[in-house]
Amino acid sequence: MPPRRSFPVLILALALVAPAAAQARVAAFPRPGSDFASPQTQISLRGIAPQRIGEVIVTGSRSGRHSGQVKPHSDGRGASFVLDQPLRGGERVTVRTARDIVGARNGDYRLRVARPGPPLRPPPIKEPRNRRSQTRFFHSRKDLVPPEAKVRKRSRRASRGKLFLAPKLGPGDNGQMVLDERGELVWFNPLRPGFESDDFRAQTYRGKPVLTWWEGFSNLGTGNGEGVILDRRYRETARVQAGNGYFMDPHEFELTDRGTALIGSLAPTARNLKKLGGRRRGVVLDTVVQEIDVATGLVLFEWHSLDDVALRESYVPAPKDKKPWDYFHINSIEEVRGGDLLVSGRNTWSAVKIGRPGAKVAWKLGGKRSDFRIEKGAGFAWQHDVRQRPSGVITLFDNGAFPPVHKESRGLGFRLRGKRAMKVRDYRHKPKLLTSSQGNVQVLRNGNVLIGWGALPVVSEFSSAGKLLFELTLPKPLNPGPPPKTLDDLLKAPKPTQSYRAFRQRWSGLPAEPPAIVASTNSKRTKVYMSWNGATNVARWRVLAGGSPESLRPVARVRNEGFETAVTLKGSPAYVAVQPRDRRGRAFAPSRVIRPRRER
Repeated sequence: MPPRRSFPVLILALALVAPAAAQARVAAFPRPGSDFASPQTQISLRGIAPQRIGEVIVTGSRSGRHSGQVKPHSDGRGASFVLDQPLRGGERVTVRTARDIVGARNGDYRLRVARPGPPLRPPPIKEPRNRRSQTRFFHSRKDLVPPEAKVRKRSRRASRGKLFLAPKLGPGDNGQMVLDERGELVWFNPLRPGFESDDFRAQTYRGKPVLTWWEGFSNLGTGNGEGVILDRRYRETARVQAGNGYFMDPHEFELTDRGTALIGSLAPTARNLKKLGGRRRGVVLDTVVQEIDVATGLVLFEWHSLDDVALRESYVPAPKDKKPWDYFHINSIEEVRGGDLLVSGRNTWSAVKIGRPGAKVAWKLGGKRSDFRIEKGAGFAWQHDVRQRPSGVITLFDNGAFPPVHKESRGLGFRLRGKRAMKVRDYRHKPKLLTSSQGNVQVLRNGNVLIGWGALPVVSEFSSAGKLLFELTLPKPLNPGPPPKTLDDLLKAPKPTQSYRAFRQRWSGLPAEPPAIVASTNSKRTKVYMSWNGATNVARWRVLAGGSPESLRPVARVRNEGFETAVTLKGSPAYVAVQPRDRRGRAFAPSRVIRPRRER
């Protein structure tokens, strides 16, 4: 047994080591040494209680010392120093703290502010199309004009669960759409004219199920919008915006179990592109990955592609005109095991793993500077939706276009072994489909795989062995014209109804608004139409009628027929209402009481 006098020495040693280890976990964003911070940036510190941060001194080489406020993050594990005045483009900035910052020396570090290019301009708002062909019509909800969805194939082996789509560009309104296993509409949320939505799905926020999507303006793969969160009663819970003066990109809105959101942004940045075949006064779109504290809107993490991904890695040539160069083009962000981030760059044909806490690149997969040798059959181009499954398998949607590199698009799964990437499985459509943009691969709980074909109006579900089990289509152009051969042809061609991604997920909705009802009557009969947009548990309807609003009584019971149910009553009651019920007979709140419209 060691002598007692050694214990104080051991305790003293632990006391000296523990604070140093704790301080070493403090991370700063933008990261120390970054050359592309926003003029409106916060200085975010993570891994330390806000009250322990102490003084933060920010000094610009041209703008001088900046005053500001330390604002705590909602989880109590960090804070952001929010400057009272913005920094200046191109200047060097010195940050001084009393903490031990990852990538800094004695708590002090430097970064450079990017020279912003012209801001991205949203396209002009277009008038609503609302073409009635290839759309659904409902008597009780004439305000809803969703595109028509048709189930072309449905096997018994297909998965259960609602389908989540965000239709755009085709007939009817842009918006978010939930369908049941039969392709019947469950919920539709039309957007204002000119607005689009992407990445619509069910997620969890603070332990409760929610619906989320990106909403805003979109133009040729770039966008300006915000993330929307709704609870299961379809009430807005929160809206999420990009931080540090950026605009939220449409490609990713992923919530974490910490109450944060992973999003992307595109920052126009002035660069000399003459050596790359572009203009001396060119503009590059810097991809910015952020983690946003939903409760406060503060930035918890930030990474810039221009810090780590060279312009020469792009497969898109530098433009010779004044158009901004989207050299990387982010289209997915996922937090993987250990907290690192997996990011997809469409225009570099690569996935990038960003390590935490220092926002440094751990490896690149694919593209011109891959850290892995891509085995035969596992190569991909212009890809979307890169994800790493719990098994370690990486899945993605391999567009192979546009411009075309492959003869068909596919869902692809592969495994990393050492420094090799080996194909595990691919999922192809018969007949072949080649989609120019968008798309995703979702591995379902039973091992089936759901594929959204993005720019093509098709959603497919395959068995794990690759057999087609389910297929749903959205409207195609009535006059599609010849197949496009160039990018200009593609941009000018009539567009089918598109959904950036497609998901099959569990969802239970109970709308806060009452059911909708309309009725018409003559001297012999009364026609009643009823619906409840978003309700998932309605099995039957009870129809109430009477001579006054106070004297209504049940006169009919009818099975729920889908989104809208109709029933014909004998006679001509003065007032009617409807009340939905679930499979157990439990009643929900009734509709308003109305007077049937008299038919001529």
